[in-house]
Amino acid sequence: MNDILVFASITVAAFAVLVILELLRNSQKLQTLPAIEFDLLDQEPLPASIRLLAGMIPQLAVERRRVKSDLLRNGDYQPYALERFLALRNTRVIAALVITVYFAFLLPEFRRVVAVTGCLASLLLYAVPGLVLHRKADSRVQRIMSGLPDALDILSMCLSGGLQVDDSMRYITRFADGSRPDLAVEFEIVARQSAATSSSEAMNRLGTRLNVPELKSLGLLLLQAERLGSSVAQGFDELATNLRKSFRQKAEARANTLSLQLLFPVVFCLMPPVLAILLGPPLLDLKEHLGKHLARSRINGSKSTLQDHVAP
Repeated sequence: MNDILVFASITVAAFAVLVILELLRNSQKLQTLPAIEFDLLDQEPLPASIRLLAGMIPQLAVERRRVKSDLLRNGDYQPYALERFLALRNTRVIAALVITVYFAFLLPEFRRVVAVTGCLASLLLYAVPGLVLHRKADSRVQRIMSGLPDALDILSMCLSGGLQVDDSMRYITRFADGSRPDLAVEFEIVARQSAATSSSEAMNRLGTRLNVPELKSLGLLLLQAERLGSSVAQGFDELATNLRKSFRQKAEARANTLSLQLLFPVVFCLMPPVLAILLGPPLLDLKEHLGKHLARSRINGSKSTLQDHVAP
């Protein structure tokens, strides 16, 4: 009976590992392509297995929009990125639940512990991928915004030299390709979209895609230049200056809150040794004094008892 259980356990574990590896391969096979070569993406239909796994756990519309927004902000523009992400997350959750049920029947004496551990693991596997994705998306947007003032300076110089906006954006792509690849990818997308529609529309799409108000204001600046035919080089310089001032103010605000953030580590890490150094010697002296006093009291009590027994 034990041999059958061991064989079944190994079979279930191997099947779960193979399924997870296959889903990982399907979800990441398009990421090996260059990020800006969107024409090379194979627009093949989504496999039915991934579509089924993506819908096995109910998802609120608000949550789906948030995950989709985080995927776009993270630069995941591959087809069916949302379905692949949900399928991979749901597979992990379902695998954890199946393993929990299996070991709950296999170990009935530890059923409660197994159930609690499995439920906690399932909740973590459900929540952690979304949090990690949101953190990665915020980090990527921050990297893009940190290089935006330099990109605006390049745009201003190119426009002052007589180049068009589309050609100037391609110069930004060449400039930022090595040092800021995320910024280069986004401006390559903007350059391709502006060739199809307009520069202002492409920049508005970038601002909507990354959910950054500064990029939307840049789109409005380009739209004003297209309608009025005016030069936007000075506007780019002012916007770059305002962005640098905003970054400096945010850095100063974080620096101002640093003292309050360091208060708790200082209190919880430095106070115990300080109290030990200050209160240690008096407590030791007090202990020694109390010990001598108790010893003296015991000796006096023993003498009085002995005198009572010796006295007639």
